[in-house]
Amino acid sequence: MLHEEQLKKILPEANYQALNIFVNKYTSDPNIIGILLTGSFVHGDPGPHADLDVHIVLQHSETRTRGNTFINGIEVEYFINPIIQIEAYYEQEYPDKVSTAHM
Repeated sequence: MLHEEQLKKILPEANYQALNIFVNKYTSDPNIIGILLTGSFVHGDPGPHADLDVHIVLQHSETRTRGNTFINGIEVEYFINPIIQIEAYYEQEYPDKVSTAHM
């Protein structure tokens, strides 16, 4: 579920609407653990052409996906990964950290 108040504080209206359209395509999938917005809007430094960076976390999957799409002129860059892949990423790349700076 989107946290509407927080997202409306950090996203311009057009980006907020595009994010909702994108996320709504995935919300009924029972394999999804979570959907995360990351990137420059979250970190507070979006440029004039900033895209939306979205991570979709799956319970189970044999594949990983990275893609880009445009919704109402807003670019959405997305990453779809199983939780096991994200856990492996943390173990391999950041063994001494609880989280990364960008996710």
